[in-house]
Amino acid sequence: MARSKATLRCSHCQTRECLNGQDCVGDAERLTAVYRVRGVDRLHRAATAIEARHYCKEPRIREIMLLAEELGYEKLGVAFCIGLAEEAQTIVDILSQQFEVVSVCCKVCGIDKKALDLEQIDRKRKRETMCNPAGQASMLNEAGTELNILCGLCVGHDAIFGMVSRSPVTTLVVKDRVLAHNPLGAIYSRYGRRGMVPRAKPSGQLELLLARRADIRPAGLHHAVAAQDEGPVQGRQLLDGLLERVVQDAALVGRVTPERIQHELARQRNDAIGVADDEHGPHGSAFPPLTA
Repeated sequence: MARSKATLRCSHCQTRECLNGQDCVGDAERLTAVYRVRGVDRLHRAATAIEARHYCKEPRIREIMLLAEELGYEKLGVAFCIGLAEEAQTIVDILSQQFEVVSVCCKVCGIDKKALDLEQIDRKRKRETMCNPAGQASMLNEAGTELNILCGLCVGHDAIFGMVSRSPVTTLVVKDRVLAHNPLGAIYSRYGRRGMVPRAKPSGQLELLLARRADIRPAGLHHAVAAQDEGPVQGRQLLDGLLERVVQDAALVGRVTPERIQHELARQRNDAIGVADDEHGPHGSAFPPLTA
């Protein structure tokens, strides 16, 4: 029996029947036809090929490059938040090894928020430059980019960019100012979920998911790793990998003097004082390499 699309809550499904081919909404035939539409078919085929060939083997930035290569793209666009200017420079340098890259900052055109009567972060400021995602997308349209990459645009601004962009859009960096751009940190942390998850509805399923991450193994619907995954990652392998990383980090720390650590911590505290200013100008100079 097909389920009403108006009341779909796949997030709370306990059987995941679709993984085994069940069409629980009765719409498989119509939606399959969508993937035969010109443009959609080519992009979908390429994306699926990258997933199949590089599953759990490449970081996302490399997957984006592989996707663009698979599609034969030569010109990429990068729309970034000014608060991630340094990261954007590194990203563009990496992409530029293989593609022509056009990058546009979120504050492009320097439009004052007062021009559109927009709310300011700090009302005491004489002016605040607004984010301009429509301008970013428009400029990349004019530049003729074939794939646009989002790097840390604000919530909602990323949606505007997608509405205006004529080329496909993918996201490399999701902004989270509180959690070092890792939004899932709020979900994985009991403290982060506090105030968001009603106490009357304990998140037992989430605790179960987190517990399973300690021993990841291939299985079907009831495990963190789906049946089509490439192979098991036993708990021992996971621990060995973590141990190796700890040893590497310890070796790195061993080359850094206590005075150097105190110096960098002091710089970080100074940076933290101006958090509200981050997106009204690029960050200060990056930390020098961690060497003795």
